[in-house]
Amino acid sequence: MVLYEALPLEAYHFLFVFARIGAMVMVLPGFGETYVNTRIRLALAVLLTLVIQPIIPGLPALPPAPLVLVGDIIPELLIGVALGLFVRVLLFTAQIAGTIISMQVGLAMAMTFDPAQGVQGALLGTFLTLLATVLVFTTGLYQTMLMGLVASYDLAPAGEFLSVRDAAAAFVGFVAQIFRLAMQLAAPFLLFGFVFYVGIGILSKLMPQVQVFFIAIPANLLLGHGILMIGVGALMLALFSAYERHLRLIFGV
Repeated sequence: MVLYEALPLEAYHFLFVFARIGAMVMVLPGFGETYVNTRIRLALAVLLTLVIQPIIPGLPALPPAPLVLVGDIIPELLIGVALGLFVRVLLFTAQIAGTIISMQVGLAMAMTFDPAQGVQGALLGTFLTLLATVLVFTTGLYQTMLMGLVASYDLAPAGEFLSVRDAAAAFVGFVAQIFRLAMQLAAPFLLFGFVFYVGIGILSKLMPQVQVFFIAIPANLLLGHGILMIGVGALMLALFSAYERHLRLIFGV
């Protein structure tokens, strides 16, 4: 009899936690990519909820009516999506930096399908995005994301509303930081592009008979890719140091 009376409350608590955890898993980079089967993402969200739900404090009591339940679940869904988007935007750093680099090395028009976003993207932007997604798992950064699922209840306790105004202001500032980080990562290629095109301009003035167009494009591709081959390790190291720092700032872990 006691078990029978406790089952509705346990089911409600599971649904309550699943709303936030499931929403975050569907948005988080690596876990929530479009090329990951929906059933796999759903199963992962259910398993994570089974593990996390018993340790979440302050879960609300069973609501007296179904409409109240809906009113409790919707804020949790919004909190999960909002926190997941913060982490998802981190991955855009690689795409933005790759697009800037593509412009500097002569591959701005080389487009390819980006499976992470489901749209066409610059070739190097797609390459760096896929490389970053792979490194999320090979470096163990995904563990910080999973810890963030639990830490999100310290940031936004269960049953409390998230301030839309504060969340919007934080998101705008966060996006500005992401663009600044992308520019810093692409800075060596911006410097290379500036020096290269200034040099080509001087050459065209000193030797007008030289076919600058046929010299500039192969040289730009060769030098730009050479710099990328030498510096991609340092670029990804700087990127993941920033990833980890921002993740810990978001979730406080």
